[in-house]
Amino acid sequence: MQVTYAWASHAMRSGQKLHYRQYGRYPGGLYSAQSYEMIIEAQYSFHLYRAVDLQPDFQYIVHPNSQKGIRNATVFGGRARVNF
Repeated sequence: MQVTYAWASHAMRSGQKLHYRQYGRYPGGLYSAQSYEMIIEAQYSFHLYRAVDLQPDFQYIVHPNSQKGIRNATVFGGRARVNF
């Protein structure tokens, strides 16, 4: 399991808020001023056969793109590795 946390600097948030006050919208198509993003990820590798591995992956993303105006996201993925 892995947790990744990233935050927007105070200067960047202030600039985005200033842009909103001046132009009535956030820059770059943002829905709100960026704050922080957190990703919780779990993965595991299964060895199926002599040359076959499967690795499912689950991610839960809090504030995608560091924006509170976007709903949290759940992502499922996977990887298969076959050695010949």
